[in-house]
Amino acid sequence: MLDASGSTDPDDGIASYSWKQTQGPIVTLSNAQSASASFTAPILSTDGASLTFEVTVTDAGGLQDTDTVIVVVEHANQAPLADAGSDQEVNAGDEVTLDGTLSTDPDGEIVTYHWSQTEGTPVTLSDATADTPTFIAPNEGEDGATLTFALTVTDDGDMSAKDAVQVRIAPVVTKTEDDVTAPSVNIESPSSEWFIAWQSSISMSGKASDDTAVTSVTWENNKGGSGVATGTTEWRIPYIRLKVGFNVITVTATDAAGNATSASTVVARIR
Repeated sequence: MLDASGSTDPDDGIASYSWKQTQGPIVTLSNAQSASASFTAPILSTDGASLTFEVTVTDAGGLQDTDTVIVVVEHANQAPLADAGSDQEVNAGDEVTLDGTLSTDPDGEIVTYHWSQTEGTPVTLSDATADTPTFIAPNEGEDGATLTFALTVTDDGDMSAKDAVQVRIAPVVTKTEDDVTAPSVNIESPSSEWFIAWQSSISMSGKASDDTAVTSVTWENNKGGSGVATGTTEWRIPYIRLKVGFNVITVTATDAAGNATSASTVVARIR
């Protein structure tokens, strides 16, 4: 708030007020023709800035006087946003890459990354302080397993944020030579094989079947991201992140013998 209500006139009173900015980063004044004007302090670098404003008061006789006021705006660091990437579905022995490169800071830069494992069979990360560390997926046998990793990012103002990602290791099965029949998989929602999306994410659902049993339904976006659907014969993917352009979402059903069938939907994200 800029307040000129203390201005006075000894004989016939103040008739008008006029505020203007004379120095500093430009801001938009509200109520610049009143005794009390206002503006929103800008987001600045770590050095801050001084903004100078001048008010001109005019009395009923047309005589004028001016005064100035300085407003010092200090830098207020905003917290970064951690992004540990999309959940992944991998096989035992695969080299897995954790990806924190989509983490951002609105008013500076991220200076450190720190990964830690919070759940699952312990693995060794190539570099826990890198933005994209790697590890080798362990063999979890016929049950498979889910490993959870936490990412902490810190910006140049020493503020931090956290996010987590899950890596599911598929069960290790011995292919049965007698079972050569691949499962079937259908995408029921969305019902179109090609459509335009305005939002940044979608959900999908459908059905899968096999002559023995469907052991897993997984998904992958050619623009980045993969994971495991909830359920098998009736499966659902609650969240798939979309990127601008053509996203080819491929859903794959796999049976115990390793036979697999895929179906795809193309989603064109406009913005």
